[in-house]
Amino acid sequence: MRKQILVFLAIAALFFASSADLWAQGKGKGQGGQKSTVDRQKAGRNQRAQRRAPDRNRKREKKSLSRANLKSRAFGKLQSITAMDSRQLQSLYESSSARNFGQFTSAIMVSEKLGLDRNQVLQGLHDQSLGQVLRNLGVDRRKAKAAMKEVREALKQDRKGKGKRKTAQ
Repeated sequence: MRKQILVFLAIAALFFASSADLWAQGKGKGQGGQKSTVDRQKAGRNQRAQRRAPDRNRKREKKSLSRANLKSRAFGKLQSITAMDSRQLQSLYESSSARNFGQFTSAIMVSEKLGLDRNQVLQGLHDQSLGQVLRNLGVDRRKAKAAMKEVREALKQDRKGKGKRKTAQ
């Protein structure tokens, strides 16, 4: 019985001696300590947030039109909607504030659908989204959302090659 108690006490002492080191693994703010896991996680989150934060002073770079854009169905649709030729559309794209070809296409199609001046819509894209521009031009939020959804669906159908083609009547 006495031997069992001594073995138990020896094991308990060994356990407490080893666990004391584990309990000391706290925040590590001593002289030789490293940052704790929590501190490292916070630092990582801050660094990622800084990388994602847009630099407000830097001008957004617009991608130029590629050959694929010029030969796309969307470009052909823009030509038929606006009655402009390829060069006129290219110069309109370059002078617009649209960030990319997709935003440019959507802005023109939505402005034509709602009967708005496309130049005002394109210039408004400088610092606002398409929805914000439409609201600032006095378009009802629901009407703008419905028009943008219709345009998005039409462009998606065109990408799939199943775009609705108007037949001559």
